[in-house]
Amino acid sequence: MIIETSQGNVEIDLQKHNKIFLQLSGGLDSAALLYVLAENYHKDLQIHCITVPYAGNPSCGYFASLVLQYIKDKFPIPIGHTINSYFGRGHEKVDKMIEAFYPFYKQGYILMNGVTSNPDSTFTFNQPSISYTEPRDQVKPTNGIYSKGLVKNYIGLSPFAHIDKKVIREIMDQRNISQDLVYRTRSCANKNYIRCHQCWWCQERDWAFGDIDKEYIWE
Repeated sequence: MIIETSQGNVEIDLQKHNKIFLQLSGGLDSAALLYVLAENYHKDLQIHCITVPYAGNPSCGYFASLVLQYIKDKFPIPIGHTINSYFGRGHEKVDKMIEAFYPFYKQGYILMNGVTSNPDSTFTFNQPSISYTEPRDQVKPTNGIYSKGLVKNYIGLSPFAHIDKKVIREIMDQRNISQDLVYRTRSCANKNYIRCHQCWWCQERDWAFGDIDKEYIWE
């Protein structure tokens, strides 16, 4: 699978990597990734999604389910979904994801995520008036071999790591799905809002999708 974009090609070998355990967060990036995977489905491709709701982000399972249903309505193919909820803090999220991944790892699945690079210099972070999460560090490509707990030497792929959210918009616009997925996803780091429009993640989302996101009033 090759997707041409203004920031370079997105390439995934779906013949070699035909068993995919995808981190479906309920946000736009992983939603776009699942969509293009479904678009390029073949009979030997197996996709299973994992979502990990926790105290700081309890609604991600709901939004991930909306995304999954939308994509399955478009592409009637088998896609599994595990929601591994827990009561705790965000730093335990990876452990819960790996816990769910373990039986799939034993079957030869790879782990994939929709992580993108940070915005370019046209993005300016405006310090919010409310309590907020600090802007994240620059995300680096994370394709490689990893080990975590019982899961040893698994393949981890981040096919969007070299593109930013405006290119996610580009990919979605080409497929005429931007509006549909904006309404079915959430990026906000403040659990009290669907969109606070102030945290780093909301500002990044507004930078790329604000012209259509603002048309729908959630609050």
